[in-house]
Amino acid sequence: MSVERRYHQRIERDLGVAIRYRQRTFMARLGNLSMGGIFLQREFLTIPTGTLIELELSLEGRQWQVSGLVVHADSRGIGVMFRVLQPELFMAAKRVDEVTPTPGWAPQQEQPQGLTL
Repeated sequence: MSVERRYHQRIERDLGVAIRYRQRTFMARLGNLSMGGIFLQREFLTIPTGTLIELELSLEGRQWQVSGLVVHADSRGIGVMFRVLQPELFMAAKRVDEVTPTPGWAPQQEQPQGLTL
């Protein structure tokens, strides 16, 4: 049995997020978001736990730049704890049902299965 350590409600949105790490930029997909952190879906990107990173995203016509600490990473992506709680970002994301992806980000298209052409 595991103990739930989250203190804030989480929401899911389809949103591109830029990760700035070691003077490079990587694009990821937002998995879920809370006032205290974010889970970013990104395969084949290893950022060590304890690393400080910068995140950039666009929501409701506003550019957000947020610093965070990588608290866990696995093959699905990385969990980031914000250095400062982000209630305004969370509330903006809550208000939006359908989010337009960040320019330069294209969600992966699912391929139909079982079809033969």
